[in-house]
Amino acid sequence: DMYISVVHDTKSYPEMTHGQTLLSPVIICGPVQATKKLRKPVIVSLPHCAALRQGNWTLSVLGACEDKAEAMTWRTLVTLGQENINSPVYAQLDLNMVHLVTESLTALALVGQSAHTAPAFKSLRIAAFAQEYPQGSDLTVRLYCHSARGEPWSTGIVSDVVWGRG
Repeated sequence: DMYISVVHDTKSYPEMTHGQTLLSPVIICGPVQATKKLRKPVIVSLPHCAALRQGNWTLSVLGACEDKAEAMTWRTLVTLGQENINSPVYAQLDLNMVHLVTESLTALALVGQSAHTAPAFKSLRIAAFAQEYPQGSDLTVRLYCHSARGEPWSTGIVSDVVWGRG
């Protein structure tokens, strides 16, 4: 049996260096022991929030495996544009998705940073909720800014929708 899961525990996320940002959900494929039984590479497709039309990104795929203390040890598997025949992962980048070809079942994430000459941009989703109070013309407005990485909205936004505060 094999599995793929989205990691929600931020303690398991890769540590970002100065200027880096997480651009995809952090996922884990496994079990690691099943890697030996694969007859051909697997393709894992992830949504990402890098605004590629503006360019200026240096993108890398990070991979991790759990050590004996069940902590994630992350390393750069490949920097896009610098792949070679020995790269453990090959990546194809679309406007909203990254497709990873790998022969290893492991944790994966797409990270990026601005290229040296100009800033890079991320796509964001914004949700606005307004509530008018019955005693007057006061209006409360709540804005939520969310990365467009394909992850679900936070509990606060869901509760605003469920309880009619939006």
